Amino acid sequence: MKGSEKHTPGGLPLTQELTCTVCGGKFLFRGIERQRFARWGWQPPKRCPLCRQAEKERQQQEEERLEREEWQRRTAQEKLEFETELVSWNVIPVKNVVPRSDRVLYILGNGFDLMHRVRSSYYAFRDTLGKNSNLRQSLENYLTPADIWADFESALAHLDVRAMASLSRVDSCLDVAGFYEKDAGAAAYCCGLDLAVEPMITISDHLHRRFQDWVDQLTVGTKDRPLAGMFRRGKVLCFNYTEFVEQLYGIPEENVCYIHGCRRKKKGRPRERLVLGHMPGASDAAFDFRDNSAVWKRNPRRRHLVELARMQVLQRIADQDVILTKDSEEIIAAHQDFFDGLKDIEDIIVIGHSFFPVDWGYFTRVAASLAEPENVRWHFSCHGLQGLKNLERLLPELNLTPAEVSVFRTDGISTAPLSASGSPVAHHPTEKIRGVSPDGRWAAKSLDKLLMITEQAQDVIDCEIVLSTPFSRAYFTPDGQSLFIFIRGVDPGVLLFSLRDSHWRFVAELMGASGQSLVNPRLKHVFLTGEEVAFVYHGRVRRYRLDTGEQTENRVIRDGESLTLPGEDVRSQFMG
Repeated sequence: MKGSEKHTPGGLPLTQELTCTVCGGKFLFRGIERQRFARWGWQPPKRCPLCRQAEKERQQQEEERLEREEWQRRTAQEKLEFETELVSWNVIPVKNVVPRSDRVLYILGNGFDLMHRVRSSYYAFRDTLGKNSNLRQSLENYLTPADIWADFESALAHLDVRAMASLSRVDSCLDVAGFYEKDAGAAAYCCGLDLAVEPMITISDHLHRRFQDWVDQLTVGTKDRPLAGMFRRGKVLCFNYTEFVEQLYGIPEENVCYIHGCRRKKKGRPRERLVLGHMPGASDAAFDFRDNSAVWKRNPRRRHLVELARMQVLQRIADQDVILTKDSEEIIAAHQDFFDGLKDIEDIIVIGHSFFPVDWGYFTRVAASLAEPENVRWHFSCHGLQGLKNLERLLPELNLTPAEVSVFRTDGISTAPLSASGSPVAHHPTEKIRGVSPDGRWAAKSLDKLLMITEQAQDVIDCEIVLSTPFSRAYFTPDGQSLFIFIRGVDPGVLLFSLRDSHWRFVAELMGASGQSLVNPRLKHVFLTGEEVAFVYHGRVRRYRLDTGEQTENRVIRDGESLTLPGEDVRSQFMG
């Protein structure tokens, strides 16, 4: 195929019609795609985009099946260990967790929201980002834990600083930025530093905004109130960003301390920044690594430059890391009045917490606020093995032992979802008419990436071809003999089809300048005759034959807006 490859006058490879080896259908392999394949050394595809997409989905489903089976195996093992560990604890039924009076403190974690069918897990946040999100890719590629979403805040401390600031990466970024070129200046140097730090900048600049947007749309997904017998008009230390404890159990707003901020919007006040991050100093170990790269032994000057640049990269990563830090001491100081008001508390009920070390400082501050700690009853909810292990490590920090506290299980609590009528509807591609011929005989229809040219009276598909991307519009010429298909998006283009011997055939893609679609805001006129179409811009004319798609003219002009050529001006049809 490479030897017979044809090009446009501008040097761009032509778009070809190929046959899929799987489904036998026709598909277009566009010139811009062929450039991309050639650049990366890939062979032209043998399967159409739909078959490639189907194979990708099958592989993804298989990966998900294997992950699901592994998760089920791991869950079963953890459940067995959980039951074994619980034997040594004072476990009581949920219904027996009843405070003695209103002098009770509730400490709420994310498990409280999850119990009420709020989609508030970090996995749910991940899913809202989408698989192609730059933020998600930066998080998953430059945080080192195997599963960053299981304990997301702690994972933020485990930066892959080596991947961003190794000597070889910094050198490569400087090279890409053109710093080693003869006339390079400070701008190229700064650009190289930006490239190296880009993943960290992406995380620090976008994480909080996307997280805030996600929190704003969280809703309760059940009418059940499984903890109704447990709540009284006490005080609440809420680690969640939602106000659901007020809505669900009638706790007054003034009794709740949203220690990490609340999403509630108050008139006349700026939005409260939600606190998200790791413990101060938790990321220090990520910066402690050796780089014994042996490159540039014959070029010590270059190595010296790279080492200086690397020091600046490390400093910039550290500066951005501060944004991802959650300083519990500062947060506690900002809520001093709330903690000072806990002296007379008699019961402390902890619900939905996983007891990760990042939050231990708040628990120890609560314990230190109690006037008579020996008379306070502590009740801890527990949902699984990890939470129980973390609780066992936390208790000595509170001067408590397992024998002095009670544990109530929440893994058996179930709530009914809201009516299915409120559930989202799955998206399925629908067939849409994108254009109809002047005589009404033919219609160009789209079904995702599939183009169908149908004879309407017979409801018969005359031409069916798969495109690499969905198309947005279609335009039949007044004589009904030619059809233009307009592709928008990242790789826009204009496809030409022709009616020959009563059947529609693909002719060519009308190629413009490299990286520029024929249809753009600078287009002044489109003159159409029965044989040719001419695109007129302010300073250029491009003319094409309708029977072959061949470019017959490409010349510079002056004041194209006032230029008149033979044929009808159909610019409005091309501009949509």
